[in-house]
Amino acid sequence: MGWEYVITLKNKEYKNAVEALHNSFLERNLPYKIYRDEKGFALLSDEVEWPELFELSIHTAKDIDFVLPDGEEYIYCLFYIGRSEAFDYLETIKRTFETLKYEYFMEDL
Repeated sequence: MGWEYVITLKNKEYKNAVEALHNSFLERNLPYKIYRDEKGFALLSDEVEWPELFELSIHTAKDIDFVLPDGEEYIYCLFYIGRSEAFDYLETIKRTFETLKYEYFMEDL
């Protein structure tokens, strides 16, 4: 399926964080379309078989007790792309949080 990550923020400002991340990816001028909704965004390619490359959105924990208790909000990231590109996108996420001075915790599932 892909690489999955859970990101939690100490300040719990998930909507602001997703907006900042969306803007960070827009600023990169990637050769992909960006689909945006109220919970997050996805990078889409023109590839017919598998158009989604990456998605990031706000979720509420349910049945992932080993990471978060039920009911807690978090940012969910799913990468459908190669490892080097995924790590590049993870670095964009980390730099964005560091610029915002957000304390975050990132764990792969």
